[in-house]
Amino acid sequence: MPKKTFLKRIKSYVVSHKILSSVIFIVIIVGGYYLYNKLFSPGTVTTYTLSSVRSGNISSTISGTGQVSTNNQIDIKSKTSGDIKKIYVKTGDNVKAGQLIASLDTRDAEIALESARLAYAKFVKPADELSLLQAQNAVTQAENSKENLNNTLKQNIDNGLSNVSSAFTDMSTVLNGINDLLGTGVLSDNKILNSGEKARNYRKTAESSYYLAKKSYDELFKENATIIRGSSDSERISLLVLNSYSTLNLISQALKDTRTALEYLKDSENSNDSSINSSESDLADWTNSINSKISSLQSNKNVIENYATDLTDANQTIVEKKQALSDLVRGPDSLDVQSQALTLRQKEYAYADNFIRAPFDGVIAKIDVNELSPASNGTIIATLVTSQKIAELSVNEVDVVKIKNGQKAELTFDAVDGLKLEGEVAEVDGVGAVSQGVVSYGIKIKFITADDRIKSGMSISANIITDSRENVLLVPNSAVKTMGQKNYVETLATKFTPAEMKTGVTSPTAPTRKDVQIGLSNDNFSEIISGLNEGDQVITKTTAGTAKATTAPNIFNAAGANSRTGTGAGTGVRIPR
Repeated sequence: MPKKTFLKRIKSYVVSHKILSSVIFIVIIVGGYYLYNKLFSPGTVTTYTLSSVRSGNISSTISGTGQVSTNNQIDIKSKTSGDIKKIYVKTGDNVKAGQLIASLDTRDAEIALESARLAYAKFVKPADELSLLQAQNAVTQAENSKENLNNTLKQNIDNGLSNVSSAFTDMSTVLNGINDLLGTGVLSDNKILNSGEKARNYRKTAESSYYLAKKSYDELFKENATIIRGSSDSERISLLVLNSYSTLNLISQALKDTRTALEYLKDSENSNDSSINSSESDLADWTNSINSKISSLQSNKNVIENYATDLTDANQTIVEKKQALSDLVRGPDSLDVQSQALTLRQKEYAYADNFIRAPFDGVIAKIDVNELSPASNGTIIATLVTSQKIAELSVNEVDVVKIKNGQKAELTFDAVDGLKLEGEVAEVDGVGAVSQGVVSYGIKIKFITADDRIKSGMSISANIITDSRENVLLVPNSAVKTMGQKNYVETLATKFTPAEMKTGVTSPTAPTRKDVQIGLSNDNFSEIISGLNEGDQVITKTTAGTAKATTAPNIFNAAGANSRTGTGAGTGVRIPR
């Protein structure tokens, strides 16, 4: 068919079927477009948002809400237990902040503090020559102990081989003797045939024990022959000693079963046959001989069996002594020093708690205890009346254990927008109050800075600083991940600019995991104790997205339709700095 005629027919069909032709045309175009994107557009890529490890200050806070107190008095309470040693004020006295009100018996706390000081001083003291010499001697002694252990094993193996060689003659003699008794002697089948079923059963048991012992002996003989022909393999000799001990015990059992059969035969027949008496004598001699060989090999067997455990212990001791020497030469680890210092600080605080002081200026309104009377944590010592403004709030049982007198606090007020005043914890309740199953503890915070706009009864919010660190390495919390008991961060091999880090980057290589040790944390950041350096870049967010597609041919324009292109790339998140 001519080409023109074919085109005319198509044109005629399209003109007469406009709607159907339009639908077919659009389907072809759309299908082709999606097929093109499927074949030629790139796949998904992962975008990473990064943050740099930086040096800074961090603090941990506990928040609480309450009111400005309408009461201008506060109870001064004991923070530890003990007998009241002395009271230094009386009712009506004017006192200043920090003035001593009363003291408890400090003997136990003083001893604990002095012990902590000595322990800390000893811990941080550089190693002296005597300590180093003692540590080196400990390593040498541990190594000598291992060498002695090996020498003992070698001597034991040599001695065991000698005992085995001596035992072979006795084992052969005894087995041949039992075989004669069971084969042609007084316990043969023919001679015991008419002695009853029980006698036959005893003989059968003795015969089974004999064959079991004989089989073990034959295998042992082959093994012994191989070693005697020149082997010096200590492991094979050790195995020979253990197997010889086992074979001797099997022969001993065969002797017992044979003697039992013989004794039953003698008793049942009430016989005084000289052959039976002679066999009894032989069995007794054989038993003594075998027991003697078992006793000789017993100590060899024990040394061999305990060697593996003893060697493991010896190696472990060497490792521990070498580590102790290395630690002594290197000095204490910084984290261990911090831990020891923390212990000392706790003892200092515990000692200071025995001295009850006025939290701020005021007048003693009442003395609640007497000298020599006992006091416990939370006992009211005195009541102080003051013009000092006080904030009263409550915290839960989880938070209260972190709050101590003297901790700083930041105070804000609903009534005065933007106002921030400084406060200090003045009192922590020792006994909680239960409401609907929830335990809460009262906290009183004194105002360090004042503002005339603050009135009694106003609502107040407090952020109590329970801990703070200065000039430490910080990373955003979103960078820290946990697996089991370990914390880690992820890093990329490539270094990026600050602008790239904020908007998100891609990497041709997968992230690398780095284990880190975390210190203090708050809502936003975590302190890095080890594992990272300042300036390291860590991943704070991973976003899986679609890379920007290559622009496809504008087939919709060709069809008279509008076209649009777009991207599916992920975006990063700015980490607060």
